[in-house]
Amino acid sequence: EFHFDETDFYCFIECFKENELRQLFRRHNIDSIKFIDMDLIEKSVNNIISYYEAVEEEAIRRIEILSLQIQFKTCLALLEYISISQNLVDRICAFLFSHEFTEIYFNDKVSFLYSQLKQRKMYSSVTDTVVENALILYLDRQVDRLINKQNDVLSPEKIPGGYYKLVYFISSDGKAGIARKLSNRIARIMEQHLKLMYKQIAWDYCDHITEAQRKRLVSWAREEIISDFNFQLFAMLINYHGEIGTMEIEKLKVYLWSKIQKATEGSSVTHIVHHFPENNPYEELEQVGIWCFINKLDRKDFAEFCGYSAFFDFFYEYNNYDFSRFDVSWLVKYLRKSLLKEVAKDDKVREKIREAIAVKLKIGNIDEYDKKKLQEILVDYFCYS
Repeated sequence: EFHFDETDFYCFIECFKENELRQLFRRHNIDSIKFIDMDLIEKSVNNIISYYEAVEEEAIRRIEILSLQIQFKTCLALLEYISISQNLVDRICAFLFSHEFTEIYFNDKVSFLYSQLKQRKMYSSVTDTVVENALILYLDRQVDRLINKQNDVLSPEKIPGGYYKLVYFISSDGKAGIARKLSNRIARIMEQHLKLMYKQIAWDYCDHITEAQRKRLVSWAREEIISDFNFQLFAMLINYHGEIGTMEIEKLKVYLWSKIQKATEGSSVTHIVHHFPENNPYEELEQVGIWCFINKLDRKDFAEFCGYSAFFDFFYEYNNYDFSRFDVSWLVKYLRKSLLKEVAKDDKVREKIREAIAVKLKIGNIDEYDKKKLQEILVDYFCYS
């Protein structure tokens, strides 16, 4: 841990851009820093915010406003490495979500929330209220836009991509207030059959609504699946122990075959223009493979799907898998800690994956972040007998 003074603070935010500062800290493996006089540093941050708010009222000072945004963006990155007071966390949260910025992006805001709220547990009634209001604002905008069939590009109101992530920063264990507000919004989504929002409900919102609403939601999802299959609603049944019978399984299999057919037809077409990032055509099939592996679904129902995705095949075949097809990037990109723990239970599998990681690290064609993650995964899950 390093100790700096006020001069260093101003050097950081005035001489570095946000990405340069992150690269500097990563290069030297710095996870946290300290300043000798934190009261002085916090006063400086508060002064920057106050000055920005004063300047922002004068529209003619546009260039200075943009310059201040760039500076505060670097300041935000720096603060991710520092433990600051609850008062300052509260003020920064309120500042970030009460202003529209050109140079400070939504991901910059989320990164600050993650460092201070998730990692340091600096939750408060202020942060709860600020984040909750921002989430509901963006959610309402998206619902209205979908109902009115508005064009995203032409709409004057911004909806940041991934805004639903805000739900994870409203206290560490959820909160009744946000549950009630979310429940009302989800009821509207259900009534309007806004399918583009089903994924958010299934994977992000269900843990943050009332138990009564969740039961109604699962019951509704099952009825929807029978009449008009939707994979995200099926995922909701899996995640929240909804009843899954033969009819639901057959609907799922028909859906998977349609996706496979589309993927195989698409692979035979030569595209002059490539769109990035390219979607994974087997994403849903691979999720089904995981559900089979953790016994959420009966493996014998899905034997017919082997051979289309190496990822699916690994989770379906597990200790009988051909490990020459194993891709260590799966460990970094797709597998949560709980799933890694399950994967590492079999001695043979653990040894094969350990060998695959060792080969990848030896070859060395891997960026530093992925290399560090792979090393952590190797030590934490695959280096014991």
